[in-house]
Amino acid sequence: MPSKTFTIHAGDDGTAHFSLTYRDPRQSGISRLSCDLSAVDVVKLVLFSEAASLHSEMAANGQSEVELEGLFLSHDPSRDALWIERKVGFSTQTTEMPFSEFHTSMAEVTDICLTRARDSKHGEAIAEFLNQSTRIEALEFTHAPDDADQVHHRINEIALILLADDACRRGSDLGRKLRGKKTLEEARSHVISLVETLAAELLPANGLSEAERA
Repeated sequence: MPSKTFTIHAGDDGTAHFSLTYRDPRQSGISRLSCDLSAVDVVKLVLFSEAASLHSEMAANGQSEVELEGLFLSHDPSRDALWIERKVGFSTQTTEMPFSEFHTSMAEVTDICLTRARDSKHGEAIAEFLNQSTRIEALEFTHAPDDADQVHHRINEIALILLADDACRRGSDLGRKLRGKKTLEEARSHVISLVETLAAELLPANGLSEAERA
C-alpha cells in the first residue's frame, strides 16, 4: 500500500476531524483526504472500528462497512485493508490503508466515546446490567479464560456505546424502561439481548466444530 498518515482529532462537542495524507505511486506529490465528522458520525466510526477489529480477531467471515456523511469505509480482514472513499460534490477520492494502523489511531476517540457513554444519563445503569451479563458460551470453546474475558469485555464496550446513545434519544423505548422502577427488568433484558445479538454478529457462527473441540 502507498505510504499514509492518518489522524483524527476529537472536539469538545463530540465532533472530530478526520484526515489522511498519502503518497500514491501512480501520481506525483502528496494527496490529502479530510472531512469534519458530526458527533453522530463519530460514534458510528468508533463502533465500526471496534466491531471490525473484533470481527477480524475472531476470524469471522465477511467485510465490515460504514457510511458516514460523505465518507465510506470498508474493512477486508483477509488483507488487513481499510478501503476509504470520500465524496465531495462530483469529486471522489479513494485509497487504502492498513486497518490495524487506523484502529490504533482511533484509540483516543474510542476512549472519549466510552467515557461519554458511561457518564450519560443512563450510562451507569446500562454498565451495571452489562456487568451482570453471563459469559458468551461460544468463547468457552475458542479462547483461554483470560482471552475470553477480554473479548466479552470488548463486546460489552460496543454494547455500552450503542445502548447509551439509544437511551438518550428522544422517545427511546430503552430510555423509558430505564426511567421506570417497574420496567427495569425489561431494560435489563433489552441490554442482555443486545450482547447476544452482537456476539452472534461478531463471533464465528458455530464456534469450533465438534472435531475441533475434541
